[in-house]
Amino acid sequence: MTLSPRKEKLINVAVVIGGFFVAFVLAEVVLRVFFPAHVTPDRRLGWIAHQGGGWDVRGWRNALPLDQANIVAIGDSMTMGDDVTRVTREEAWPQVLGSLASTSVYQMALGGYGPVQYDALLDEAIPLHPKIVLVGFYLGNDLYDVYRMVYERDAYPELRDPSFTPSPWKFQDNAGYSEAWNGVDTTSRIYQLWQLTAWPRLHSRIWGLLNNGVWLPFANRMGWIEVDAPKLERMKTFSASHPEITLVYPDPGLETVLNSGYRLNTVKLDTNTLEAWRIAQNRFRDMDQRLTQEGVRFVIVIIPTKEMVYETHMRSAGESLPSGYTGIFASEMLLRKEIFTFCEEAHISCIDTLPDLAKKLDEKVMIYQHTIDGHPNAMGYDAIAKTVYQYIKKHKFL
Repeated sequence: MTLSPRKEKLINVAVVIGGFFVAFVLAEVVLRVFFPAHVTPDRRLGWIAHQGGGWDVRGWRNALPLDQANIVAIGDSMTMGDDVTRVTREEAWPQVLGSLASTSVYQMALGGYGPVQYDALLDEAIPLHPKIVLVGFYLGNDLYDVYRMVYERDAYPELRDPSFTPSPWKFQDNAGYSEAWNGVDTTSRIYQLWQLTAWPRLHSRIWGLLNNGVWLPFANRMGWIEVDAPKLERMKTFSASHPEITLVYPDPGLETVLNSGYRLNTVKLDTNTLEAWRIAQNRFRDMDQRLTQEGVRFVIVIIPTKEMVYETHMRSAGESLPSGYTGIFASEMLLRKEIFTFCEEAHISCIDTLPDLAKKLDEKVMIYQHTIDGHPNAMGYDAIAKTVYQYIKKHKFL
């Protein structure tokens, strides 16, 4: 049977399209099997990182996978050194601490981790035979991370309280909030295109490689990717009409956007955070007991929110506080009181990094990003490292 030219052409097109589809699927399978994404799901920890891009073979942000380290630092992105905010691996506070103390420090930290993961990571930390294990406890969202890990996943049902009834998290939710909150121009064609490609970026390894390895470098060279300045201006505009969500600290040298609405819900001790704090205390007690049995000193490094650091600076400078800001201060102060009372009663060493961070602002040293991001910059991580170093030196822990 002879096919008409039109049908033959359609069949050829279908074969080509089918071939591309099969090749795409095979490539996806190969990439997922042999070249996994940098961060992948994990039942015990929620998610784990893999080697590459400044991360060692164990999936931690270190130059080398040490077999022995005098200090192991465990934490979230506040300990890892947030690379999104342009902080290099060597600028993270554990690495800076190693340089200050002239000793080996191995960090085991990843964004989104909390006390449940910190406790689980002792299985990897203890074999390194450390003298000290430091845990960076970030007040900004570690309790929220505990809640998510225990009540929104199935890995640790034994940590739940059967009588506990969760309440909805009271995060703000209004049209365009997340985009304006991050300073994105939602009317731009670039943003609209970015929205259209959201699904393949999240689910396709090939698309992700093309996006990160080809498109983003090209767009950056062409000047299509915005720097912080226009984003900051949009954040300021958004804050002016939504003071219940974000606030702007206007000092030219220390100007930044404060994430007041979100922070109030993560530091306030209410139904969910109180339950998370109960779980966190038990995890810290377990860590202390396990490390004591191994002859290892356990130290909690208390890392405050950016909002708390600015609040402390404003009070020190005699500046008036923005309307609605005092609630965050009172809530985090209460949380801090709970933590230090716990440390005292449990005989666990705790390091307070707030005074030295606030002092940097008093000295007009910018230690955070100008945008809403709550992570310190390199100067902020340096301040944390110096506080920890002075504490260790004073108490002769090494």
